[in-house]
Amino acid sequence: MLQLIIQRCSDLKLNNITVLLVTHGGFIMEFMNQINYMINKKQPVYNNSALNCSITIVKYTLPKGEVKIVTQNDATHIQKL
Repeated sequence: MLQLIIQRCSDLKLNNITVLLVTHGGFIMEFMNQINYMINKKQPVYNNSALNCSITIVKYTLPKGEVKIVTQNDATHIQKL
C-alpha cells in the first residue's frame, strides 16, 4: 500500500500532498515496518505497540524520497477521557 501511494504521487508529480489513512493496528504495524525499513534498512519486527485511537504522522518528501517519523503512537488527545 505504501509503495502504491508513493508511486501514484510520483506519477502525478504531486510534491506537496497530504494522505490521511484511518486504519487498524495490524495495518499500522506493517506500515511502520515499511517505514523503519525505508529509514534504517531495519527488517520487520512484527510487533505492534499501537494504542487504540493513537495518531502516527509520517512525512515522506518527493522526489528525494526522504522519510521522517514525526509522531508515533500519540494518544495524548484521549488521556483525559
